[in-house]
Amino acid sequence: MSKLHIGIPELDDRKLSYEEFFRIIHVMLRYKTFYLKELYPSNNIGDLNSYPLLIVEKIIKVTRTLHSVINRDRDYVVANIIVRSLADYVSSLSFIYTEVDPSIKTLRHYLFVMDGLKGRIKDLPQDMKYDGRIKEEEFNRLKKQINDALNNYRGACDFALKQIQQLQLYQENSVIIDEYIKTANWRFKDFGRKTKSYTWKELYDYIKLPINTAFFSSLSEFVHGLSSSNLTFGEDYENFEPLLSIATSLLGKVSEMLDTIYREDISSIQPKMIEALYDQDIPWHYIEHILKSFQNKSDS
Repeated sequence: MSKLHIGIPELDDRKLSYEEFFRIIHVMLRYKTFYLKELYPSNNIGDLNSYPLLIVEKIIKVTRTLHSVINRDRDYVVANIIVRSLADYVSSLSFIYTEVDPSIKTLRHYLFVMDGLKGRIKDLPQDMKYDGRIKEEEFNRLKKQINDALNNYRGACDFALKQIQQLQLYQENSVIIDEYIKTANWRFKDFGRKTKSYTWKELYDYIKLPINTAFFSSLSEFVHGLSSSNLTFGEDYENFEPLLSIATSLLGKVSEMLDTIYREDISSIQPKMIEALYDQDIPWHYIEHILKSFQNKSDS
């Protein structure tokens, strides 16, 4: 029995496959991010102008891996795991960095940073004792490396805490924010309430995709290796088209978020975006379609 292929009129008109459209969106986002990074090159956790771009750079790398997993490896399980991770990245990006209230955005940002740092501190051994299983010289180097990492993470966590405590919002709401700080609760719901937080399923709604966001939650079967993930999945390309479509939509949403977050800068980089059309990953027949559309406009 032949596999079901669902056509999309916009793609069919341009003679584009799901994979080609994915590559186009990926390339355009990569160039947009590159030029924004020229304006905001910092990798400092204290620079809220540049930090969203660090997340987007990670998304671009992960989606490049997704492309390899689908087109080279034909690994359906791993592809689903990556799509679930992408949904998490994109929803947190939207939830924190498109927030219109600058004080709430800053608070969520530093709590988000603290959440990751506290997780790393918790996972690293705090007081290593030599047990003779490896050479003592190697143990000492390893211990120093771990202690240096712990000091770096603690220093960054302290920095984030101080930034929160300098906020006017903190001065006026220190009791409730101290509760958020205890658990690094950046997902707090209805500022002023101590315990209620958004679930990941609720955060997926912030992406505003035209699909039931329960889909992303269902991908936990692949992430956690539930029994349904052990079923035999075919390697036919049509099986991957829905995943490519969703990943493309996620990348499109990220591009829209950059337009929102950097609304004052987008116009300055738009003239440079023409260079993206010369990228080797852009299908030539797509470029021909654009040139024809420009030609038609000039002739009318």
